[in-house]
Amino acid sequence: MAKSLFEETMKLLNPHEDIVAISYHTGLAYDWLVKLKRGNIKDPSVNKIQILYEYLSGTNLLGE
Repeated sequence: MAKSLFEETMKLLNPHEDIVAISYHTGLAYDWLVKLKRGNIKDPSVNKIQILYEYLSGTNLLGE
């Protein structure tokens, strides 16, 4: 079990190669996603992580 939303999101992101598609579908900047995947962002915004997690998992965390 993951210890945090960040860790769970990284587990989902790491196998993905098509960062352009993820950027397109989430509205998150391509450069930010690349830096995140490479481990260059140590303390990312929880709002961005939530958007990414919801897209990758197909889950809406707020249940809306």
